[in-house]
Amino acid sequence: MTNARQALPVGRNDRCLCGSGKKFKSCCLPRTEEERKRLFEDMDVPRLNDGFFHFHPFRQLSSAMLLHSSLATPTLEQLAMQIAGRIRPDEAELIRSEPDPLKLLDLLEEGRITNSNHPYLLRKLLPHEAVVIPALLSKLSESDQDALIEQGIRFLNKTTGFPLPQLEELALSASSPYVRSCVCLLLGVRGPETVLPLLWRQFHLLRTAHPEESLSEGPLYGLYELAVRFGRISLKFPEHL
Repeated sequence: MTNARQALPVGRNDRCLCGSGKKFKSCCLPRTEEERKRLFEDMDVPRLNDGFFHFHPFRQLSSAMLLHSSLATPTLEQLAMQIAGRIRPDEAELIRSEPDPLKLLDLLEEGRITNSNHPYLLRKLLPHEAVVIPALLSKLSESDQDALIEQGIRFLNKTTGFPLPQLEELALSASSPYVRSCVCLLLGVRGPETVLPLLWRQFHLLRTAHPEESLSEGPLYGLYELAVRFGRISLKFPEHL
């Protein structure tokens, strides 16, 4: 299901959303909805504005929505951290007693740490980001393990040495489309405006290659974050924000 909006978010005398610089009434007003929508389908010409989100609304529920919520609302993770270890104290002790951050990363990849202790594990990894980041990026390039992918993205979002060039490459070359999707979301949250063409293209590629899945939601949320951060849209569309 989607959050459909009934009216194109532009007035007759507003600047047209196609980017022509003309008023809407003198430009795209006579076009049909399908003709207007096609203006936002060009992979090589990003038109990131209210019109784009009108034609590409967010799904009501997706893994990207949940990941976006955790990246954009850190208080949720802080709350989870407060209860970490209370449900599985054996796991918490395993994390606490392991001094090697790369072995902790292996535990995550092997699925030996459950959701309740993921925030605790990430907190333990953060002081070692210089060692963990290269190892994590290497794992993500080939991994299809959801826990490693999602927690890896949450970890990278917290780092001070944000590896922008490596993440841009990962968004293009990772073997898993889910990794590419999640990295695009992260780039929208943390990256500069220059990542827009990359996210725009990946959105269209994933939407075309996986039409029945929600993989394009990752770059869609990334594009939304870019649009908000750099003043390209006037409204907040995702209902969970």
